[in-house]
Amino acid sequence: MYIREASLTEVHQVVRLVNDSYWSRQKAFFEESPESLRTDEIEVQSLIAKRNLFVLINEVEEIVGTILYDREAISFGLFTISADEKYRGRNLGEKLITFIENKAREDRQTKIAIEVLNIAPKLISYYNKLGYEPTGVVHDSRVVSKAALK
Repeated sequence: MYIREASLTEVHQVVRLVNDSYWSRQKAFFEESPESLRTDEIEVQSLIAKRNLFVLINEVEEIVGTILYDREAISFGLFTISADEKYRGRNLGEKLITFIENKAREDRQTKIAIEVLNIAPKLISYYNKLGYEPTGVVHDSRVVSKAALK
């Protein structure tokens, strides 16, 4: 498996994966059901154009994971992640997070943050296990950060 920037030819695949991942994980991470789809084609096209979206590719060249890394966030990198349900339990999330942490280091970021919905306390716990700590609240989301990117 390898990670690379997403391309515009993959918009539909990325939208489907992100939305499927978002809804399939609701039982595992959400205390209540999310109200809407996670993304759409217009948003994904914009993220790809800004070179902010990366995909994890399996052995048969299928997209099995995505991660968003917002290089424009002031003083920190911000990311969101999704993975194909068939590939869960294979540490894809950690691989994608490590990749983005390395990207943030290359960009000379000293901190990286994740915005997590308040209705996803298990997801917050997952990020805590990876070294991220609560650092604030934005709207209806909690922010967890890892400050020691050396």
